[in-house]
Amino acid sequence: MDKNLQLGCCEKVNLSNKFEYKKRPKQEKKFSIKQKYYRRIDLCKNCGHLFSRHNINLDNIYDDDYIKLTYKNLENLKKTFKKITTLPKNKSDNTKRLKRILSFLKKEKKNSIQMSFLDIGSGLGIFPWSIRNFCKRIYCTEVSQKNISFLKKYLSLETFKNNRIYQLKNKVDFVTINKVLEHISNPNFLLKKIYRILKKGSYLYIEVPSNLAARKGKETQEFFIEHHHIFSKQSLKNLLERNKFKVVKISNVIDPSNKYTLFAFVQKIK
Repeated sequence: MDKNLQLGCCEKVNLSNKFEYKKRPKQEKKFSIKQKYYRRIDLCKNCGHLFSRHNINLDNIYDDDYIKLTYKNLENLKKTFKKITTLPKNKSDNTKRLKRILSFLKKEKKNSIQMSFLDIGSGLGIFPWSIRNFCKRIYCTEVSQKNISFLKKYLSLETFKNNRIYQLKNKVDFVTINKVLEHISNPNFLLKKIYRILKKGSYLYIEVPSNLAARKGKETQEFFIEHHHIFSKQSLKNLLERNKFKVVKISNVIDPSNKYTLFAFVQKIK
């Protein structure tokens, strides 16, 4: 199984098999996979974290393959962006997210308009585009050059490659990573980077797939191959505290899109 997959979800990892896949789920993207399709979802019985276990090489899927399979071309990127941003408020995951973050900052007596934000893995730019009028400055990062071009040229968002976030050291008041951490074999790697660029006392907001998605069965999108991790409250808390963050709030929600999501607000206190 994947030798890079970080299994340290808790002090005593105790794995058992939850789901097994001998073929691609019907709704999963048809990535260019040369190996025979086999993987399984393993559950840590101590903390509830779920791991996707396989030997399939996914190293380069976010460069071009993922974009081609998801959006096909620039015009479809634009159409998808418009479709999502014109959803009724009660059907928009992003509207709920924006409200959640602004309400949290108000409760913490922080004025978002005086704050600089960094959104990691911005995708179509839905969240950074929606918060741009509520903050002093918004930075975006992406892996795919096609996404970067879209964010810069079409949305006029300040965007750069993920590996350049160190340039923002001590400049960022609030970092968001929405549905990104589950795509990384070793989430500690990204969290250590984020810790270094945040100001003392500043915040990180994170969204990840929740282990409660198992209620929908093995075919649900939370368990698709591109997701290495599906988190429980306890495993996410363990991960964040291991990386020196103070957990302020952590909660499960069901998004309007019917995704089972776990979100957390955490603070850099040292």
